[in-house]
Amino acid sequence: MRYKTKILSLVCVLMLSLGLFGCSQELPENDISSEQSLIPNEMISVYDANENLLVNIEHFGSITQTDKGFVYSKLADSSSSENYVMDYFYYNFSTDEHQKLGTIENWVYEAFSTSERLAKYSAFC
Repeated sequence: MRYKTKILSLVCVLMLSLGLFGCSQELPENDISSEQSLIPNEMISVYDANENLLVNIEHFGSITQTDKGFVYSKLADSSSSENYVMDYFYYNFSTDEHQKLGTIENWVYEAFSTSERLAKYSAFC
């Protein structure tokens, strides 16, 4: 009888430990220092169908082509690792002009891979 009580106590302690320490619902912390966390803009060249250089642009993120040009974004010079400021521009092929469309302050982009999510949240949670 005493043997069964010890085993039952051990099972209860293990279950309680698993419940308390086994699953964490917190998101992973970034180990990136503030100097490294500000990602720079990228300089690219845009060519026409005949491989003639149209323009060099400094951009961050995606570029969306339209019938008469394209829309692109660029991290503003005023951005910091605590406050991202994103500027949006429209480049017109026929006039060779860049027109500023607007600005988003406190711009945030966060992504998690599937493997990070699976590793963080186990089947026991």
